[in-house]
Amino acid sequence: MIGEHHVATVGDAELIDGCLRWIEAEPTENQAKRRRNLLTVLQRATQPKHGTLANGQAVVLLDYLVGMHAKALAADLVALMMDTQGALAERVDRQVDALDGGETAAEDPAIEALKP
Repeated sequence: MIGEHHVATVGDAELIDGCLRWIEAEPTENQAKRRRNLLTVLQRATQPKHGTLANGQAVVLLDYLVGMHAKALAADLVALMMDTQGALAERVDRQVDALDGGETAAEDPAIEALKP
C-alpha cells in the first residue's frame, strides 16, 4: 500500500515512460507480468483508502497510459479492469468516447478491445 501511494503521488509521465522502456528491455517472458504490476499499482492507488491526492494523481497517470499507450497495453488493461477495482474502466470509457467518430477504433483492434 505504501508503494502504491508513493508511486501515485510522485509519478509523472516521464516515470511511466521510463518504466515502460525498462519493461521492454526485460526478457519477453517477464514483460507481461511487469506491465501488469505497473498498471495494478496505479489501479490500486485510485481506491479510496489512498486519499484524494493519490487518487487524483493515479487517475492522471492512468489517463496518460490509456491515451498514449493503449495499443501496447490493451490486453493488460482489459485484464486488469476485470481483476482489480479502481478507476481504470472509467478512464478507458472516457478515452474511447473521445475518439473521433469511432474511426480510430474501427481501424485499431487494440482500441476496439478496450470498449466495454
